[in-house]
Amino acid sequence: AKFYRVSGGSTQHKGVVPDIAMPSMIDTTTIGEDTYASSLPWNSISRSFFQPLGNVTTDDLAVLRLKFRERVAKNRQYQSYLHDLGVLDRVRRKKAVSLQEQAFREETETVRHIEKQWMHEADSTKNTGRDVILNQSAAVVSDLSNIKTIHSQTIIRTLPPLN
Repeated sequence: AKFYRVSGGSTQHKGVVPDIAMPSMIDTTTIGEDTYASSLPWNSISRSFFQPLGNVTTDDLAVLRLKFRERVAKNRQYQSYLHDLGVLDRVRRKKAVSLQEQAFREETETVRHIEKQWMHEADSTKNTGRDVILNQSAAVVSDLSNIKTIHSQTIIRTLPPLN
């Protein structure tokens, strides 16, 4: 079965492209439907006629992206997460492994430790306050709510009084 958005685009191969992408421990080059030879290609059909509600403008997105970048630049947990993702990425991209047993074990243990640490952090059944991606996602939603609240208050203030 193939699924399409109201805009006419399918979700195959591309999925839902985020406006603000957050890094993931999951290596998307090895996991996902587009890694299968039998996956359906992306295509589009005629769009549906619909009226978007709560439209997010390009100006809103620019503000959200800026606030996100500023926030994560100061967030030690997020920076630690990025550092660990970099370590995992370097290990995954290596084309060779050390023949020295001690070096091989250390590298393997480093990867296990990083994955275990962050999977524990992200286990929402234990403590959602420690999930770095969930926290940043919630902050973006909060920023959007604030932007829209300020925007709607501005519109209300600028409307002429009814006589």
